[in-house]
Amino acid sequence: MNWRVKLALHAAERSATAVHQEMARGLSGLATVGATAAFVGVFGNLLGIFNSFSGATGEKTTMMAAIARSLSEATWPTAFGLAVAVTALLGYRYFTGRLADMDAEMRDAIIELPAYLQVPL
Repeated sequence: MNWRVKLALHAAERSATAVHQEMARGLSGLATVGATAAFVGVFGNLLGIFNSFSGATGEKTTMMAAIARSLSEATWPTAFGLAVAVTALLGYRYFTGRLADMDAEMRDAIIELPAYLQVPL
Protein backbone atom coordinates (compact mmCIF):
# COMPACT_ATOMS: atom_id res chain seq x y z
CA MET A 1 0.00 0.00 0.00
CA ASN A 2 1.27 3.43 -0.99
CA TRP A 3 2.33 5.78 1.85
CA ARG A 4 -0.10 8.41 0.57
CA VAL A 5 -2.96 5.93 0.79
CA LYS A 6 -1.93 5.04 4.35
CA LEU A 7 -1.79 8.72 5.24
CA ALA A 8 -5.25 9.33 3.77
CA LEU A 9 -6.61 6.28 5.61
CA HIS A 10 -5.19 7.52 8.90
CA ALA A 11 -6.65 11.00 8.34
CA ALA A 12 -10.07 9.52 7.51
CA GLU A 13 -10.03 7.40 10.69
CA ARG A 14 -9.10 10.41 12.82
CA SER A 15 -11.82 12.48 11.17
CA ALA A 16 -14.41 9.75 11.79
CA THR A 17 -13.40 9.57 15.45
CA ALA A 18 -13.66 13.34 15.82
CA VAL A 19 -17.11 13.40 14.21
CA HIS A 20 -18.29 10.56 16.46
CA GLN A 21 -17.09 12.35 19.60
CA GLU A 22 -18.72 15.61 18.54
CA MET A 23 -22.06 13.96 17.84
CA ALA A 24 -22.05 11.85 21.02
CA ARG A 25 -21.23 14.80 23.28
CA GLY A 26 -24.76 15.57 24.49
CA LEU A 27 -26.05 12.00 24.67
CA SER A 28 -24.92 11.36 28.24
CA GLY A 29 -26.85 14.41 29.46
CA LEU A 30 -29.95 13.21 27.65
CA ALA A 31 -29.59 9.77 29.23
CA THR A 32 -29.19 11.34 32.68
CA VAL A 33 -32.35 13.40 32.25
CA GLY A 34 -34.23 10.30 31.13
CA ALA A 35 -33.01 8.29 34.09
CA THR A 36 -33.69 10.87 36.80
CA ALA A 37 -36.74 12.87 35.68
CA ALA A 38 -39.25 10.31 36.94
CA PHE A 39 -37.63 10.32 40.39
CA VAL A 40 -37.75 14.11 40.56
CA GLY A 41 -41.46 13.90 39.70
CA VAL A 42 -42.06 11.35 42.48
CA PHE A 43 -40.21 13.61 44.91
CA GLY A 44 -42.52 16.47 43.92
CA ASN A 45 -45.48 14.16 44.46
CA LEU A 46 -44.27 13.34 47.97
CA LEU A 47 -43.86 17.02 48.80
CA GLY A 48 -47.41 17.64 47.56
CA ILE A 49 -48.73 14.84 49.75
CA PHE A 50 -46.92 16.20 52.81
CA ASN A 51 -48.29 19.68 52.10
CA SER A 52 -51.83 18.36 51.72
CA PHE A 53 -51.79 16.73 55.16
CA SER A 54 -49.98 19.56 56.90
CA GLY A 55 -52.56 22.10 55.75
CA ALA A 56 -55.53 19.99 56.83
CA THR A 57 -57.38 21.67 59.69
CA GLY A 58 -61.05 22.14 60.38
CA GLU A 59 -64.13 19.98 60.09
CA LYS A 60 -63.94 16.43 58.75
CA THR A 61 -65.92 17.05 55.55
CA THR A 62 -64.03 20.17 54.52
CA MET A 63 -60.75 18.60 55.62
CA MET A 64 -61.33 15.54 53.43
CA ALA A 65 -62.24 17.73 50.46
CA ALA A 66 -59.11 19.81 50.94
CA ILE A 67 -56.94 16.71 51.24
CA ALA A 68 -58.50 15.12 48.15
CA ARG A 69 -57.97 18.30 46.12
CA SER A 70 -54.35 18.59 47.31
CA LEU A 71 -53.67 14.93 46.57
CA SER A 72 -55.01 15.28 43.05
CA GLU A 73 -52.73 18.30 42.54
CA ALA A 74 -49.79 16.34 43.96
CA THR A 75 -49.92 13.81 41.11
CA TRP A 76 -49.03 16.42 38.47
CA PRO A 77 -45.28 16.45 39.23
CA THR A 78 -45.13 12.67 38.77
CA ALA A 79 -46.99 12.85 35.47
CA PHE A 80 -44.73 15.65 34.27
CA GLY A 81 -41.59 13.78 35.40
CA LEU A 82 -42.69 10.64 33.57
CA ALA A 83 -43.45 12.61 30.41
CA VAL A 84 -40.01 14.22 30.49
CA ALA A 85 -38.30 10.88 31.20
CA VAL A 86 -40.07 9.03 28.40
CA THR A 87 -39.39 11.83 25.91
CA ALA A 88 -35.71 12.00 26.87
CA LEU A 89 -35.25 8.23 26.62
CA LEU A 90 -36.97 8.10 23.23
CA GLY A 91 -34.68 10.87 22.02
CA TYR A 92 -31.64 9.10 23.44
CA ARG A 93 -32.51 5.84 21.70
CA TYR A 94 -33.18 7.65 18.41
CA PHE A 95 -29.92 9.59 18.46
CA THR A 96 -27.78 6.63 19.52
CA GLY A 97 -29.30 4.62 16.67
CA ARG A 98 -28.54 7.38 14.19
CA LEU A 99 -25.01 7.64 15.55
CA ALA A 100 -24.47 3.90 15.14
CA ASP A 101 -25.74 4.10 11.55
CA MET A 102 -23.39 6.97 10.79
CA ASP A 103 -20.46 5.11 12.37
CA ALA A 104 -21.17 2.10 10.15
CA GLU A 105 -21.31 4.30 7.04
CA MET A 106 -18.04 6.02 7.93
CA ARG A 107 -16.37 2.67 8.64
CA ASP A 108 -17.51 1.32 5.28
CA ALA A 109 -16.26 4.43 3.50
CA ILE A 110 -12.86 4.11 5.19
CA ILE A 111 -12.62 0.45 4.16
CA GLU A 112 -13.37 1.36 0.52
CA LEU A 113 -11.04 4.37 0.49
CA PRO A 114 -7.81 2.54 -0.54
CA ALA A 115 -9.54 1.04 -3.57
CA TYR A 116 -10.58 4.51 -4.75
CA LEU A 117 -7.16 6.02 -4.12
CA GLN A 118 -5.17 3.32 -5.95
CA VAL A 119 -7.08 3.58 -9.21
CA PRO A 120 -4.61 4.79 -11.88
CA LEU A 121 -5.61 8.03 -13.55
